[in-house]
This record gives sequence, structure tokens and C-alpha cells, in this order.
Amino acid sequence: MNSNLSYEPSTFAITPVLRTVQRKLRAHFTRVWPTRRLPLCPPALAALTCSAALQAGEPTQQPGTLVVFLPEAFAAHLAYLAAQKPELLLHPDVSLSRSRAYLSWSCQDDDTQPLTVWVGLEALMGTLREQAETGSTDSAALQLLWVTGGQGQRVELFFESVSQLQRTVLEAAQPVPASAQALERARDKAQRYSDWPQLFMRYELSNAGRRYAVHLAPVAPVNDLS
Repeated sequence: MNSNLSYEPSTFAITPVLRTVQRKLRAHFTRVWPTRRLPLCPPALAALTCSAALQAGEPTQQPGTLVVFLPEAFAAHLAYLAAQKPELLLHPDVSLSRSRAYLSWSCQDDDTQPLTVWVGLEALMGTLREQAETGSTDSAALQLLWVTGGQGQRVELFFESVSQLQRTVLEAAQPVPASAQALERARDKAQRYSDWPQLFMRYELSNAGRRYAVHLAPVAPVNDLS
């Protein structure tokens, strides 16, 4: 994936507006665990919102901001995380009904099972396509705010080819080649653990020969910040 950080990460103070965004995300994504009747919320959450409304860090000309709220386990690694370029990974759902494209950031490259956060690329494509269509090139940028506890790091991601990202998302959505027996086992596992067990807990996954301790941050638009 051709993506770059357009400038060095910078810190910012956590504002009441960001707390409002986090509260709205928790309300949106909290589900009741059927077997125990307990509310369950993903430890990592992401909002796609308006840059100007957040008033965090320096002003930006880009219309979209991705705010990613991380568990406390990421606090000691936040600066390292913010300095990383994301990897583009394709990973199948547990049911093998399809794969999905993820932007992936890991805390330490030398860790055999690094603490990692994934963000689904499909949820960002509307904002990226809008930028590319209104501009004169196929590129787009996205302001990214990492937040954990009372800390925040801000960077800007630049994507050179939005059309290539769109093709990747569409290709990933195809059924995963597998035998009928493997598909049946995968469907049974998905019924027990869901298609994305990394959504509600840190979950060990293998991708392209590497193992990761993954938190999946689901993305929701948050436009009303009152």
C-alpha cells in the first residue's frame, strides 16, 4: 500500500469533545452478551468525524478525521505506534465467507506477537473516495488521532492511490477458497466465537506467517458532537 505520514506525530490534550465522541461510540457499539446478559463493548473504538469540529491539534484542510480510542495497554507504546506507517493486510472472517482489508499498526516490530490494532479499510473508503473525486489526483489524506487514557498523538496519513485501495476492498470481499468440510468447520466456529473475535477482546491471529495480538477497532461516523 502506498501510504505515508505527511508530517511527524504531535501530541495534543484530550478535550471534552473527544470524550463526547468516545461516549457516543461506546453507546453505539455496546452489545448485551446473550448467554450472560452482560453489556460488552469493544476495547478499541474508532470514529470518522469532521476535523474542524474536534479542535484537536493544528488546523487541517482535510475534511475527515479518524479518531481511534485504544485500551490502556497501548499507553506505553503510543508514540511508537503513531510513528508507524500502516500495513495493508487481508484477513478472512472466521466463517471463511469472505476476507476483509485492514489497516494494521503494531507496537513493536521485534516482538514475536506484537500488540496490534486493526481498522477496517472498507469503512474509510467513502471519505477517501470523496476526496479523490473532488481533487485533481487519485490521492487522499486522513487526519488520524490516537487516544488512550489522557494521552493523544496526531498524524496525517496520505494515500497515493484511492482507486487501488478500492480494488483491494472489492477483491477481499470474495468468498475464501476452501473445501466443503473446512467451510462447515469454519461456520461452526463462527457461531461459537463470531466472525471477528478480535472485536471484543485481544485475540491472537496469524497473517502471512506472522502472529499478532489484535484489537479490532470498529468504525462509526460521529457527526453530532453535542
